Amino acid sequence: MNDGSVYSALMGTADIIDVDPNTVQHEEADEIYLHPNYHREHTDWDIALIHLRRPMNLTNYVTTACLPTRDMRDAFYPGIAVTMSGWGTLFQGGRQTQLLREVTVPLVNHTLCQEEYYPFNISDNMICTGPKEGGKDSCQVH
Repeated sequence: MNDGSVYSALMGTADIIDVDPNTVQHEEADEIYLHPNYHREHTDWDIALIHLRRPMNLTNYVTTACLPTRDMRDAFYPGIAVTMSGWGTLFQGGRQTQLLREVTVPLVNHTLCQEEYYPFNISDNMICTGPKEGGKDSCQVH
């Protein structure tokens, strides 16, 4: 567990600069729960939960995320389309985007992903996506 007081959450907007005060909610974090197996030296287990000081109000603009359960694991197989979203950079070394972006890409076979990204370690805890020939991925959204 880490002190979350330097973090906050902004919800109810797709634009992180030009926010609508009628839909946006902002709340400070008080705790960050890192995965117990996470180590800074590698990217395995790089997931965390953020606990907010106060709960957000559920609205048409702020809602919960539906996460798959363990028994749904077989529903995710190589080739199935998955959708990712975020405010990341549009290309390596680029600036963060102002607008929320989303892209739909296929899941990739883990063995093929390990071969493609060798010598980097792609563990069974990671999700590999995107066509081998390139194109759209979580950064390069066209």
